[in-house]
Amino acid sequence: MKSAVKPGQVLILVLLVVVVALAVGLSVASRNITNVRTSTQTEESQKAFSAAEAGIESILSQGLGSLQEGPQDPVTVGGVTANVIVTKSPYDFVVEPGSIAQVSLEGMAAGNVVRVSWCKTGEDCASVVITEQYGSNSQSRFAYAGVSGRTNETGFASATTGCVSGYQRCASVTLDAVPHLLRIRPFWSRSSFLVDATNGTLPTQTYTLTSTASTAGGITRTVQVTKSTLPQVPAVFDYAIYSDSAITK
Repeated sequence: MKSAVKPGQVLILVLLVVVVALAVGLSVASRNITNVRTSTQTEESQKAFSAAEAGIESILSQGLGSLQEGPQDPVTVGGVTANVIVTKSPYDFVVEPGSIAQVSLEGMAAGNVVRVSWCKTGEDCASVVITEQYGSNSQSRFAYAGVSGRTNETGFASATTGCVSGYQRCASVTLDAVPHLLRIRPFWSRSSFLVDATNGTLPTQTYTLTSTASTAGGITRTVQVTKSTLPQVPAVFDYAIYSDSAITK
């Protein structure tokens, strides 16, 4: 009897088997290549990130007071080099109700004037209490209403309008002898603050360190850290009783 399978059909079956095997092989190879590439990218990403972090830590270890603005000396970790740039800026932050904005006045003198601007366009204007710490243990306190008509704000002065572009409220504080710091507390709502000097030079308030590291494979990671020159004292400090000597009841 003649075979029911013709030679041409056998060839087609062989080709189908070869195509299926080739497709499976290519799929497995492609997946392996993808896994290797992902693993390599993950490893290089971690190296770049670690180098960028190390660059930040290396610069911070020098102390904020010694930092110069601009590019710093490169830092190399595990064969990856991090380039760090330092920028200095005045006090420009968003402060939540119940929290404190703290501004260094070191190096300024009696009679210098510091301007506090707050409430950017579109924000609910918070009321503000500004406390100046000066001398050995003295302080002056000023209160400004964000908007009129709020209860429990007897004695709050009206803030000036038409201040720094983009801000709806501002107040100027003339400094006493040997000024140390300003503490600014918003009430009722969160607020953006910008502090500058209209008479005298306000010291640098924050340092922003931007560290960028790139691997040989082209993976780049950037770490940015903002540090304040003045350690933050908790808000409860403004309502505590303190003295350089024993307190008499």
